[in-house]
Amino acid sequence: MKSLTTVSLAALLALGLSACGSDKSSPDATQPAQAPAKAAQTESPTAVVDGVAKELANGNLLAVMQLSMPAAKFDEAKAKWVEERDQDPPSEEDKAKFAEMMTKLTAADAEEQMMTELEPMLVKYDTEMAAQKPMYVGMGQGFAAQSIQENEELSDEEKQQANNALTGAANWINQTNFGDRELARKAVREAITTAKALNMKSLDEVQAMDFETMLGKAGTAFQGVKRILAVYGLDVNKTLQSVKSELVSQDGDKATVKVNFSLFDQPLSFNTEMVQVDGRWYGKKAMEEASKTADAADGDVMIEESEEVIEEAN
Repeated sequence: MKSLTTVSLAALLALGLSACGSDKSSPDATQPAQAPAKAAQTESPTAVVDGVAKELANGNLLAVMQLSMPAAKFDEAKAKWVEERDQDPPSEEDKAKFAEMMTKLTAADAEEQMMTELEPMLVKYDTEMAAQKPMYVGMGQGFAAQSIQENEELSDEEKQQANNALTGAANWINQTNFGDRELARKAVREAITTAKALNMKSLDEVQAMDFETMLGKAGTAFQGVKRILAVYGLDVNKTLQSVKSELVSQDGDKATVKVNFSLFDQPLSFNTEMVQVDGRWYGKKAMEEASKTADAADGDVMIEESEEVIEEAN
């Protein structure tokens, strides 16, 4: 099942929150999630776009969800999560894997252990994958570009923007040396820092958590993934902080907001529909997606998020 981070991101993407105008850097992994964002941040359609993106940059997934949907829908998502958690607990195999992973990442010699395990992969990258990378990237870029061109739902401008972002992504992959030992060590350190910040030993702890506590843990894991990506030159928060939202139109309780942002140093933009409910603005699709995917959030969230951290380190 998808993690709560994925649920929150689905809501954000539906809102068009691929970027954030905040100048603040992400808090350290060891810091607790910030308090939920206040209603004042949603007094205009553009304010909710900026507010949710800011909380995403901060890793405050509780605030993300509270800003993305009315209180009634938040309570519904919470109830569905509790139901799924209780009806579909993690297997004994999942519990064993998680415990082993956390023990390894929090051991006194965790860094050297991880580097020893990574060395064969780094050697394989150097001797086999590095030389072939440009070819595979080129093939993938070609297939993706063709798919973009054939997409009838995209305008010519949107197709150009998508191709620009695709070129940026291809350049990043080609220019990044994923076999660099120093980068690998930095990524491992971030994974270790994140594991320690989670302060968990077993999935039974996840089963005992309430919804809000689980979101805080998921936010910690998400921040760790972002820092690992940043080690390799992919600064997610740079994209989040590049948002410039503007009101396109407003008619009563409906509005259209244009979200401008930068990805791989390429300017992108798209429109998102907003609706006003009880005096507060929300993304129209965000609430729909939250309702569809809320039941995908269960106790497996900690395994999924922590495995992401390790996979990125690898």
